[in-house]
Amino acid sequence: MAATLNTPAQAAEKITCVKRTGEVTAQYLSTWTNINTGRCLAVRGASSCDGSPAFQFDCLGYADQRWFITDAYDSVGHHLYSFAINNYTGRCLAVRSANNVNGAPAFQHDCVTSYSDQQWKIRNA
Repeated sequence: MAATLNTPAQAAEKITCVKRTGEVTAQYLSTWTNINTGRCLAVRGASSCDGSPAFQFDCLGYADQRWFITDAYDSVGHHLYSFAINNYTGRCLAVRSANNVNGAPAFQHDCVTSYSDQQWKIRNA
């Protein structure tokens, strides 16, 4: 089943391990704050390298603490899953090696629609 990724063109560009020259223009940017700790989801060191870990950090408005969601649809328009993309690096949030055990680390990687470790379902709490 082929998926169409609806994302700004800049998010699809290949990024090497250097800082981006600008942020992606996304319609809905958000910070994700852990209810228990009050800290925000970020990318360690604001690194744009593949494999850079996601972690929590004090919510200080840093560029690597802003994320957006983009959705994938099948050929007839049914929603399949979502991608969480860091606005600063343009890379997708993933789970290492698609590991399904509790405690598996999250990290960022080039956005690839066929990688199941980047495909997320968002549900209302």
